[in-house]
Amino acid sequence: ANTWLEGYVPYAVSDKEVFAAVNSNTRYRINVFDFSGKLKYAIEKEYEKVEFAQWELDNVNKMLGYSRSKKRKYRKGYKPIKDKYKKVINAMYYDKKGRLWVCSSMKRSKEDRHSFWVDMFKDGVFLNRFKIKGFVGDDYYKHILDSLYFKGDKIYLLVTPMALVRGYEY
Repeated sequence: ANTWLEGYVPYAVSDKEVFAAVNSNTRYRINVFDFSGKLKYAIEKEYEKVEFAQWELDNVNKMLGYSRSKKRKYRKGYKPIKDKYKKVINAMYYDKKGRLWVCSSMKRSKEDRHSFWVDMFKDGVFLNRFKIKGFVGDDYYKHILDSLYFKGDKIYLLVTPMALVRGYEY
């Protein structure tokens, strides 16, 4: 499907490498480059395509200014998102301990829709998937609006729509 996120490529940077996700809805792959742009290796993980629930598409389109209601007009120049499957990787971060944090899409229930899940890698090896309590995450679009920043012993969460910054120790 043609969406405004087709050109969005999640990435992270360490002191030695650049990690760039393959923009896909079927393949979990992260290409790892040196600073001259040479591909060093790829991180791959098993992944099963995840279909959007209608309530998720409704939330995405509401956030973008659309509605399924015929009373509300579409934002000029954009069309509502109609993708069937979610993008595999939504965001990536690199921390002070040399670990790559990957936020990948998953099948979500309405109860679990805002949970913040992370796939953790070290030196290209998958370590674990875990949920961070207190953090809010959604598949597909949330990580474009909200960003994590790792500085020293803290993680800073910037919540763009609310102009809010929260700091957490890790």
